[in-house]
Amino acid sequence: MGVYHYLDDSAKTPEDARKEAANFVSAINSVGGIAAFDLPPVMDYESNKSGLSKAELTAVARTFRFHANDVLFL
Repeated sequence: MGVYHYLDDSAKTPEDARKEAANFVSAINSVGGIAAFDLPPVMDYESNKSGLSKAELTAVARTFRFHANDVLFL
């Protein structure tokens, strides 16, 4: 069993991504933390309805990933 987060188009900035990651981490922690899962956490980023540039999309995705990993794997 693992955890999945769909990062939607409401995350338009790295700050938005930090907030999304904090919510993801909170949900994981509420069910016993990352050790309760067999598979690594997954982030899904499928669309770009906001029209972000490749660099902006990358910054959002990286910020989410690094923030979630920093908190989950301390």
